Amino acid sequence: MIPTIKSVLNGTLLALVFGLSASVGTANQDQKHDEQLFEKLAAAAQDFKQKNGLSDEQFARLAGDWVMNFPGWRQGGVGLIAQDEYIVLDGERNELILPGGKKWLGRKSSDLEVVLTDGLRVIGSVPVSEEEASHLIIILFSPASARTINLAHNNGARYKRFKPSDQRP
Repeated sequence: MIPTIKSVLNGTLLALVFGLSASVGTANQDQKHDEQLFEKLAAAAQDFKQKNGLSDEQFARLAGDWVMNFPGWRQGGVGLIAQDEYIVLDGERNELILPGGKKWLGRKSSDLEVVLTDGLRVIGSVPVSEEEASHLIIILFSPASARTINLAHNNGARYKRFKPSDQRP
């Protein structure tokens, strides 16, 4: 099934840009403002898609590539992940600097490694092969939703979850 422009935006841009951002506002006013901005973003994306004669699939690929492969800014061999959380880019080992100056050291920097952090600590790390890395899909379950990040296709989605007793729209 080819995704529609709305599902692409909901999945790729919303899940990856807004859904992964730790700075999304929680107040009702901020949420309403975010929704208004999202509607403007969706309209601009639709206009871009039409002006350039892109199919939904082509747009999905471009949007995903833009979000997932946007070059990060580095300075002095360090990249900013979030406030007070950094990745050391040029060390001999995979390394993170976490809030409070705590350091985490992983495998050799020549090794592929998936690292999971909550912004305060490293929850876990797993070595992966080139083959595994090319097919990685991250899934996060919560009581209210399930989120996916498909690194192979540079997209993602957020799905609402319902309890069996909940009324569905």
